[in-house]
Amino acid sequence: MAKGKIPEEIFDFLNRDSGRSLLIRGPAGTGKTTLALETMDKTRRMMNTYYLTSRVADSALYDHFTWLKQMVEDGEMMKVVKEMEKLALKREAEKKGPRVERTELRKLEGYIEDGGEPLFEQGEITLAVGSPVEELDLVYDVVEKALPKSTLVVIDSVEGICEKYGITPAKLMYTLEKDLVESAHAKVLFIVETPEQLLDYLADGVVHLEMKIVNNRTLRTMEIRKLRGMRIRRSHYVYSLENGRFTAMATPDPDDVLSFNSFEEASAKPFSTEIENADRIIEGLGAKGVILNLFADEGTTVADQYLFLKKIIAGHLLAGKGVFYMPSKVLDLRENAKYFSCSKQCADRFRTHLRLLVLHTFIPSVSEREENLMLLEGTDVNREITREILKASIGIEPPYLFIFDADTLYSTYRNLGAVDIMNLIRLIRQTGSNCIFITYRGTTHETISQLSDVNLALKKIESVPVIAGEFPHTYYHGFSVEKYVSSPKSGSKPAPKEIKIKLMPIV
Repeated sequence: MAKGKIPEEIFDFLNRDSGRSLLIRGPAGTGKTTLALETMDKTRRMMNTYYLTSRVADSALYDHFTWLKQMVEDGEMMKVVKEMEKLALKREAEKKGPRVERTELRKLEGYIEDGGEPLFEQGEITLAVGSPVEELDLVYDVVEKALPKSTLVVIDSVEGICEKYGITPAKLMYTLEKDLVESAHAKVLFIVETPEQLLDYLADGVVHLEMKIVNNRTLRTMEIRKLRGMRIRRSHYVYSLENGRFTAMATPDPDDVLSFNSFEEASAKPFSTEIENADRIIEGLGAKGVILNLFADEGTTVADQYLFLKKIIAGHLLAGKGVFYMPSKVLDLRENAKYFSCSKQCADRFRTHLRLLVLHTFIPSVSEREENLMLLEGTDVNREITREILKASIGIEPPYLFIFDADTLYSTYRNLGAVDIMNLIRLIRQTGSNCIFITYRGTTHETISQLSDVNLALKKIESVPVIAGEFPHTYYHGFSVEKYVSSPKSGSKPAPKEIKIKLMPIV
């Protein structure tokens, strides 16, 4: 079963001993319900969970969130309680034990019975609902039954419940905040449709979801605007609703990029972008002689490039393939080795199966040369990079993987022209090798783009790196970091055993 991911800040916020309220706001279709259900899934082992909805029936909910039904059937999550269970809860509540204060709820019931707020007023037309708040009463029963254990309650949506009972959203939120959050130390997630910030002051935390179309692609962004009593380390995320799961993606920590060490899948299929439509073209060419242009937009870093490149390089190394890499000038040559030191086999083959293509003037002295450097004179690329020279340098037969930073390539061979690029690409295709060119905005590398079979763009959106296909045109994809921790020894913290970074379409 696919798993989603919520921001660590939200998990930590709800995991505190005291009661907490979190308002999830955003227009229709942004994934507010998906985030709430994902939060329930991630917290269900720490507390009871209860979902009150005014939106859809169980069957419609299960159709959209196929993973949810299995969880309910397995008894892993508590959703809407049936009438028979309600009677049992009432009997339990009558027994001695911790009770949930219902002062504000009783005031609300009296308010509703007196007429409540008119839902529509057009001259002589007035509509008010004065029925007892049975659903809310049941929420209190659920929270009370679980005491002293905490309960996470989701109200989906605040406007829907208020419309049913003829009350204002502020009154409902205030009631639950006083009785459940402050008195019973419950956690309450309020889902609201209105984009205005009028209700933000009533909640301890506020999350805003946004969806827009950019270049015919769906882009989903999330902003954590308030978490009372907590420092927000990351406020902006991109997220995906793939397979009905909410997966938040932020800028990975530099240490995670360095420590990323899960390459098994990559070794079986080394030249894969993990972008479906792009991989179709690569597979259609037999994964041989493929030219891929990775356009790195303004604001992206070499570490962002490695989010995409590292698995491809590691896959070729583990498959015993030779790799020729001309890195960016801003990257210290020894830094390259750090990215592959997380895997012993990769670290060993980094020295034997990979050659860094470097202009000889970059190396101050012979004593500082690394054994895997291939020094270039910078005179004629087609004379310095030939099949014979490559084989002599690495001692491995083609096919190879080539990675050229275009700025470094053009500055190494200052008279490099379109014919030189075409001859270089011809060599790559003739040897059945594959090549990735990294190009940048503001430089003239149109020849590379035009000659490439696949063109991808690496961008920063809300400071988060994403990648998308320009040709073929694809969704935005974000980088999802998954950490698998080993069982800790007595008295020690659990340490990451495996770190995976995979691309996920933003849909």
